[in-house]
Amino acid sequence: MIQEETVLRRRLLLRLLRGFNFENPRYRGEVISNLVPPELITSELTRHNPNRVIEP
Repeated sequence: MIQEETVLRRRLLLRLLRGFNFENPRYRGEVISNLVPPELITSELTRHNPNRVIEP
């Protein structure tokens, strides 16, 4: 029984991740929280990754 559940969970995870681009993720739902809290955003981060920083 546990082995069947593990197999089903693996299949579901692989199905969810199929085609997912970790470099440029597309979110399909509401964001729960900021990926990086505003307190941790440094000038170096904004300089090297300007498109990935979301202003609060």
